[in-house]
Amino acid sequence: MNKIVKTNTTNTVLDGVVVKNAEKQRLAKERREERKRSQEANKEMQLLEREQKSKMRYEKQMEEKQHKLREQKEKGEQRRQSVEVRRKQKLEEEEEKYKAILYRTVERSNCAEQRQKRWSWGGSTTVNSENKAGN
Repeated sequence: MNKIVKTNTTNTVLDGVVVKNAEKQRLAKERREERKRSQEANKEMQLLEREQKSKMRYEKQMEEKQHKLREQKEKGEQRRQSVEVRRKQKLEEEEEKYKAILYRTVERSNCAEQRQKRWSWGGSTTVNSENKAGN
């Protein structure tokens, strides 16, 4: 009662054994294709994750770079301001020193004039000595 059947693949099979083999092959092929799709999807997901991490890393580096540049700019500005303050202080100190020197010079010359007037009677000492020599 076994029936011999000829299939398209030129295999002869008894009572539906071909159908089972064909079904097994089809299911195996579907599993392989599904596994392949799943692997490709996983690879794609991993690639996207790597790209996202790379992008995040790049953005973080750029933020850090901008932060460092801002800090450098602020430090430079503070340094320039402190240099300017020191320069102004030094200029003021030099100006005060110059005024003090000028004041002392004027005082000394005034003092010298007072002494000279004190010792000369009625005029300068040079004029009196000439008059005495001329007499």
